[in-house]
Amino acid sequence: MPTERFLHLSESKKALIREAAIKEFSRVPIEKVSINKIVQNADISRGSFYTYFEDKEDLLGYIFEEFVNQVKDFCRQCLDNNNGDFWALLSGMMEYLLQVCREKRMFVLAQTASGHEVLIKFMGNRDSGHDGMCAEEFAIQELYERTNCENLRVDGPEDFQQLFSIGIHTMLAAIADVYKKGKDEEEAKRLFEKRLDYIRYGAVRRRGQS
Repeated sequence: MPTERFLHLSESKKALIREAAIKEFSRVPIEKVSINKIVQNADISRGSFYTYFEDKEDLLGYIFEEFVNQVKDFCRQCLDNNNGDFWALLSGMMEYLLQVCREKRMFVLAQTASGHEVLIKFMGNRDSGHDGMCAEEFAIQELYERTNCENLRVDGPEDFQQLFSIGIHTMLAAIADVYKKGKDEEEAKRLFEKRLDYIRYGAVRRRGQS
């Protein structure tokens, strides 16, 4: 994780370093990433880089952590702005993640990092805290408490996590259609909303339905 010296940089300088890093991490596999290219694009010295991060893996972990925190902030705001509507959350997340992937190349970055020990460690070994819960358990608990579950078949955080997981996997599949299959974003969003309808209302045609 970044040093205190990095955290005390201006927001614009931190953003410049993040953008330079994402550009390079998206260009080649992690083992071929050039710190020289990152520092050149970020307009910092190589010596300064090592006062901010231990190595490129440390920088990559920071980028993923920042991204996850931004997504969590979006989820909180989206639920608060939509009276806890779970379906509005998933639709809003789809729009948000498509924008982030388009502007910041996060999907490409995740693809190049897929299977690398940094990403595996990040996904499987998040910091603990919050009365013994891991960070992800705490995030689910928080989203559950912010969601209006009156019309959802969930009886607690565990059920909510299963439903949320189905929605997220459906969303990621739709985003993958854009970046791996070249599907138009609007078409991907249309199909995603159709899949959400199946999750929300079921696939069994009831008597009297057209």
